[in-house]
Amino acid sequence: MVVVAVAWLLLRSLLAALGGGLGESVVIERDGHTTRGLLFRAKAPARTLVVAAHGGLATKESLLSLCWEVRARGADCVVVDVLGHGTSSALPPHDPVGAMRRALRVDRGLGAYDDVRFVGHSMGAYLGAGAAFPCGASIAIGNPVPCGESRIVWGSVHRSLGLSDRFYVLSHVLEPWTPSVVETAVDRLLPGTHSSGGAITIRIALSWASFGAMMLLGLLGARELRRRPGPRGLHVFASVTLLWLALSLGSYRTLWFLLPTQGADVAVVAGIVSVTLMIAWVARLVGARVPISGTIIACIVAESAAMVLWLTNHVPLIGNLLILLPLLTLPLCVVVAMWERVTRSARSDVVESAAFTSALLALFVALLLPT
Repeated sequence: MVVVAVAWLLLRSLLAALGGGLGESVVIERDGHTTRGLLFRAKAPARTLVVAAHGGLATKESLLSLCWEVRARGADCVVVDVLGHGTSSALPPHDPVGAMRRALRVDRGLGAYDDVRFVGHSMGAYLGAGAAFPCGASIAIGNPVPCGESRIVWGSVHRSLGLSDRFYVLSHVLEPWTPSVVETAVDRLLPGTHSSGGAITIRIALSWASFGAMMLLGLLGARELRRRPGPRGLHVFASVTLLWLALSLGSYRTLWFLLPTQGADVAVVAGIVSVTLMIAWVARLVGARVPISGTIIACIVAESAAMVLWLTNHVPLIGNLLILLPLLTLPLCVVVAMWERVTRSARSDVVESAAFTSALLALFVALLLPT
């Protein structure tokens, strides 16, 4: 475990040395709503500020690679959590789109910049490009906007894999971490500047590698906790907590924000876990014993919850992309099932495995749901 922890520290240090810094936390109050973001700037502010906004099921951390590249080219950059996401205020009940657009104008609280530009991914593009910011100063990633095709950048990972455009959703999800998309977007946003080239790819690779190292450290710790003698319920809770904290630290200011902050997150997690445990207890009463049964129950409940949330939550500003909630839950079920198997002890049963799997899946579902 010590070796993995050292590897993580080295990866994060290398990332910082190559321009992948942590940024400066900023808080902007506007119209009674709080918008939080990460600001990247030199000691003396640059002439140009770029405001970046993420997609509908993401957080500000998903666009850090873009801000790192903007900073490498000499401009300042602030990436924000739009309302209802990450650490910003919840969505207001009235005029949510208008409120979200007004909240994007964080530049007005960050000093007197001569030149303010905008880049947004998916929902963020819809909110900002040609709306909160003029088309001439905006770039949209992965979303049509009323600014002309020259102001829009599309991912093409699916084509590189030989897939048809029906599989564009794969490219769409990966756009924030596709080096060619990041480079093209910043080229168009800051014409005349020089790309850092391979450094973009290296920074993205280091972000994922550091996350992987911390994930491995969390899994090793969770396995140790689950295999200790004593109350299994307590050990499951502790192992889930430890693993999630490791995932949160691994993705901290690199890939995602994984700490629940909205009241709805608690309701989603409690609902999925409680339903899963009730079914698992009944399954044990009727004779189910093998741990894989609990994992299957947890996956079915989590996927069903994701489907219900997709069907019952209408968020017009992200269109049909809320279907990504159940679509992404499917591969997450596979990943979490693998984590459960790796950390499982010889004493595990259907209820313990159901508790471990459902808690992790519920957290993912809660954090993917816009609130």
